[in-house]
Amino acid sequence: MTQKQLARWMAESIKEVFKTMVGIPLSLGEITSKSSEELVDCVSAVIGMAGSMSVLVDVCCSRSAGLQIASALYNEEIREMNEEVLDAIGELVNMLTGVIKGKISKPETHLALTVPFIISGDRYTIKRPLNATVAQLPLLLPDKSKFEFTVIIR
Repeated sequence: MTQKQLARWMAESIKEVFKTMVGIPLSLGEITSKSSEELVDCVSAVIGMAGSMSVLVDVCCSRSAGLQIASALYNEEIREMNEEVLDAIGELVNMLTGVIKGKISKPETHLALTVPFIISGDRYTIKRPLNATVAQLPLLLPDKSKFEFTVIIR
């Protein structure tokens, strides 16, 4: 699988999930593939898939983006970081993983999913494997809040 093909599936997946479930317009950036990055004041959610291939799906978002996404999913304004926001970002990565799994797997492919793993903090670093296909899709919400959708396949 090429990074270009993966990027196309990621763009289709994020558009589908945001249109049907979140209801917030978003702008897609250019695909990148950073091996590590330091995140400041962010929330990340990660799900792994294992079987005939290894896949990691993660969403990293600013706190502002996290609040907006949670507010949209719960249909109520959420103004501060709390368990609802963490759960909402976990649910977002869960929805995106389901769509990506459907796109990358074939009938004979078996992929078992993990539960979402949520990370929130003032400053942390994410390191990604070098010997894998990595695609990161930067996204912007209407107020310019940032988040990133990453898929790693090995």
